[in-house]
Amino acid sequence: MKNNRINLLLIAFAVIMQRVLFQTLDFESYEFPFASSLMIFQSQTGNLLIILYTFLPIPFILFEFSGMVHELMEGYGKLWIIRAYRKDRLYMKTMISCALKLLMIVLYQILIFSIGNGRWQPVSGSQILWVMAAYYIGLLAMVLLQLVLEFFVDASYANLISNLFFVVSLF
Repeated sequence: MKNNRINLLLIAFAVIMQRVLFQTLDFESYEFPFASSLMIFQSQTGNLLIILYTFLPIPFILFEFSGMVHELMEGYGKLWIIRAYRKDRLYMKTMISCALKLLMIVLYQILIFSIGNGRWQPVSGSQILWVMAAYYIGLLAMVLLQLVLEFFVDASYANLISNLFFVVSLF
């Protein structure tokens, strides 16, 4: 059984570490580089560093949502389904809960990266909105992929497959 408070602290620490690592990077990047700075650099090392820094909080974020479907099918959710609670309504409620929790994580990332961002190249407000929306939708798709995979495989395997898929998609 995972401890949600410890996992949330790990997410917070990973986002802060991601901010520090992006701040020390020698390459030019745009505002909110965790979502907007996968550019083509002259060196392969620069690309690998950007990918590594972008991926840093993702395993912790995916681990936060790991096992939710298993808990629905085996734990308290099974009791709700037995008592004639509709499955689709229960799954929809779980997905909305995941989306709201993920929104809070992304807003925390935005807050951490908006403090003292004078070094990065500015981006217009509408572009920031589009980049953040795309980043949020991409993360939500990864979380929902993990939830769907949990119907077919164990939660730890679903987490591993989702992490591998995210890394491969970055390359």
